[in-house]
Amino acid sequence: MRNKSLLTISTTLLLFAFTPLVAHANFEDVGSSNNNVVSAATLDIGLYDKTVSPITEDLFDGSPLVTPVVSEDGSIIVKKEGVLDFKYFIKAKNMSGDTDLCNVLNISVEQDSSLVYDGRLTDLDNQTLTLSGSQDFLDFEIYVGSDANNVQEDTCNFDLVVRGFQTDSDGTWGFIDEEIIEDNVINSGVWATSYNSGDILINEIMWSGSSEHELDEWVELKNTTGEDIALTDWTLEGAAESSHVIELSGIIGAGDYYLLTHYDTDHSKAAIKDSISPDLVDNSVHIRDQGEVLRLKDPAENEIDRTPNAGPSNTGWAAGEAGKKNKPEMWRSMERNDTPGDGSSSGSWHTCIDTGCNDTVYWDNEGQDYGTPKADNRSENDPTSKEVEEEDVAIEPELLVLSVVAVVPPPVVEDLPEEEPPVEDEEESDEGETEDTDSKETEEEPLPDEEEDQDQEEPEEKETPSEEPASVPTDEEDVVEEPEEESTVPEEIPDETEKDDEVVEGEDEEAKGEEDEDEEDVKDEEKEEEDDGEEAVVAEKEEEDEDEEDAKDEEEEEEEEDDESAEVILEEEDQSEED
Repeated sequence: MRNKSLLTISTTLLLFAFTPLVAHANFEDVGSSNNNVVSAATLDIGLYDKTVSPITEDLFDGSPLVTPVVSEDGSIIVKKEGVLDFKYFIKAKNMSGDTDLCNVLNISVEQDSSLVYDGRLTDLDNQTLTLSGSQDFLDFEIYVGSDANNVQEDTCNFDLVVRGFQTDSDGTWGFIDEEIIEDNVINSGVWATSYNSGDILINEIMWSGSSEHELDEWVELKNTTGEDIALTDWTLEGAAESSHVIELSGIIGAGDYYLLTHYDTDHSKAAIKDSISPDLVDNSVHIRDQGEVLRLKDPAENEIDRTPNAGPSNTGWAAGEAGKKNKPEMWRSMERNDTPGDGSSSGSWHTCIDTGCNDTVYWDNEGQDYGTPKADNRSENDPTSKEVEEEDVAIEPELLVLSVVAVVPPPVVEDLPEEEPPVEDEEESDEGETEDTDSKETEEEPLPDEEEDQDQEEPEEKETPSEEPASVPTDEEDVVEEPEEESTVPEEIPDETEKDDEVVEGEDEEAKGEEDEDEEDVKDEEKEEEDDGEEAVVAEKEEEDEDEEDAKDEEEEEEEEDDESAEVILEEEDQSEED
């Protein structure tokens, strides 16, 4: 170990002894790089309206007035105008005005037609979005909820901030650009905060399912008011199997329909025509065939409408029909009457049996399903149906024309014999029957009365063309004028029936010919009656003359007897004086 150390030292000394010494002077060397550029990246965003004009204020200008069914909309374009890609967030701030309104305003945001936010305006804080490409289209909708009852005719003001930042930042450092749309205004309108019974009706129920599937059930509502109604927080009780309650949503327009279905209409188990869009599809919809009471309630849980009780033993529905698969039975809906009445009354409902209920307007196939989803109810067995009333009115003229043709002759034939008995009594008196003067007067007096009564009834009978022939002429002028009046009857009948078919016209012509013959017979009978009447009058006159002559003779005889008795009395007095 000691020897190795000495050798090392010796070697080192020898090397040092033979190393040449170098002298250093002041030498320099310089290098350079020309035209170097140092630059910083930029992040810049731009906000534009739909006309690609810069927008800095009044995206929302306070019009229209917002309500639960009316919203105020706005749209902007977010553009990349710098070098760097960026993310950005949206925020509502600097709210002022009526705080109560600002706190209940809702806003929905869509980025390129995709919903990215739907909630309170006050909660729109740092909603982060990533720019897709070089620009984004943002659509906004601001509205109030149906529970906002105490914020009518108020105003809310706010600013809308769009803040962009580089993609690897959280928005608190790095490159940042912020744009503000100031002075946005939202004004609220006036809307109903309470509802009346019947404002919305349970209008039609397909409780039986359909020929496609037993769960193909649906309920149709109808808005009977002149205002749109938001159905947020409305419920339909009794239409669901588990929770028993369906929570409604959306809007039902003024006078419009709302369709709640178990299946969407394009489902393989749905029979409703695909082009009819449900307003709400809920697979929990299940309505028992044994009967169910459906109750429609508003947000305050007031009962607005209901269906009849199913009975103490669930005896079934007030109307409708359930068929059986692959059999000729039909599936028919339970419809509300045109005059809706009380929904809890069975008389306010009917079964949809009209052939129009089976039309492909409502169904994929014209088969075994009957109903009118999202359309007016129609059924021939609805006693309050306007269609039925219109059909009745339409056929009345035709029936009236036929009654004129068929009924005119019989009344004439039946009425005339009733007038003959008085004439026969007079003829019998002419044949030699003698009675007292008083009895003759009682028999003769009814004749003028009956003629007067007949004259009084004739104007009423002439009010309709069918009864004109019943008039009885009193003189020769009436006999001459009647053919002109009667000739108008056959002229009017073709006018009233000119729209009928050829068969009816032929029947009218035959009836008219028969009527003309009957009228000629009537005129002959009336002429004979007139002649008989004139003879009766002459006979009556002669009887009266004879009676008067008999009365005069009796008076003369009585006077002669009086004279004779007076002479006898005078003679007796003279005789007594002589004695």
